[in-house]
Amino acid sequence: MRAWSLLTVLPFIATASLRSAPDCLLPLPSEHTQRAITRADAVYVFPYTDKAEHRVDKKHLRLLGGSAREKLVTILGDSGNWEQPVVVVEPDAQRSVGVVFRTSRDELVLFFNPISIDGAFGGCCGYGVLKDQPRAQLEKWKQRYAHSEIEGR
Repeated sequence: MRAWSLLTVLPFIATASLRSAPDCLLPLPSEHTQRAITRADAVYVFPYTDKAEHRVDKKHLRLLGGSAREKLVTILGDSGNWEQPVVVVEPDAQRSVGVVFRTSRDELVLFFNPISIDGAFGGCCGYGVLKDQPRAQLEKWKQRYAHSEIEGR
């Protein structure tokens, strides 16, 4: 039986690009995050254990190839695939992945939890939730394109 924990709307402690607690809450999606997703010059994936401190594992960053990147942008870059929750209940910690979308000026970091997605962009942190079908597509994407990060290889 799984124990459940409550994820609140309070901002989480930040990523490698943020050295202190954020001073604003980031809605996912937003105009700025969608632009970072769809216009990124490079997209990286890294291993992540949800419920852990939100940090980019720079040692294990892997640049995504064209097909993996295109499919991820199709899922995350469509604001219609997102819904804004009030409260999310997450299962116990699991191995997952995070992604970094880098443009020439900005960096968006997303951490994929079983239900929600935590994010950091421009000094702000927050979270969002994909609708059921896009969330299922993201799970398939993770198994196909980020299998080695999830398995810890």
